[in-house]
Amino acid sequence: MKAQALSREYGANGKAGEVTRFTFELAPGSYFAEVRSEGFKLYNKWVSVAGGLESVYEFMLTLKDEGLGVEREKEKGDEGHLGSE
Repeated sequence: MKAQALSREYGANGKAGEVTRFTFELAPGSYFAEVRSEGFKLYNKWVSVAGGLESVYEFMLTLKDEGLGVEREKEKGDEGHLGSE
C-alpha cells in the first residue's frame, strides 16, 4: 500500500493470504493511494483525508488473469488513475 502527498511516498508491507490493516498519519488533503501485490491487479484511487476525522478506506485486490499483459489488465477493469472523488 502506498499513499503519496507532495512527492512524498509512504509504504507498508502486508502478509500473503491475510487481511492486512495499515494506518497512516496524514495531514488533511487528497492523496493518490496505490495498492499492489504480485499476482494481483494494480489498484489505485484518489482518497480524501478530512481534518479532525478518521478516514477509513478499504481496498480489495483481484487476481490477475494469467497470460494478459499490463495494458490488457487495465482494459479488464483495473481502476487505473482515477480522478478526484
